[in-house]
Amino acid sequence: MKQKNDSPQVLTKTYLDKALDERFGLYDKKMDGRFDRLLQGIRREFTFAMETIAEKFDRKLTKRTNLILTTVDPLLKELETRREDREIVPSQSAEIKDKIDNHEERIKILESA
Repeated sequence: MKQKNDSPQVLTKTYLDKALDERFGLYDKKMDGRFDRLLQGIRREFTFAMETIAEKFDRKLTKRTNLILTTVDPLLKELETRREDREIVPSQSAEIKDKIDNHEERIKILESA
């Protein structure tokens, strides 16, 4: 035996009001306001909880970031110092080589005299 299916594809407020009136005959229109206030309270609590979680996460992230940065800073300074040293060494080597060549020339002149 086939059952009559008069329920809509989408649940609407009108259909819900009608169904509650038919079923219970006691549906109170004041319930709408209560549900709205209840939903608003739930939304506020949810928003507050999410903000609290976001603040805690932000504090922890900031703490970890600070720890990482204070650990990495000395290493970066050391790398910068080494880079500067590598830039200076070739010019110093060239200078020293020129001085040695100059000394060798002067020694040869003194020995031949």
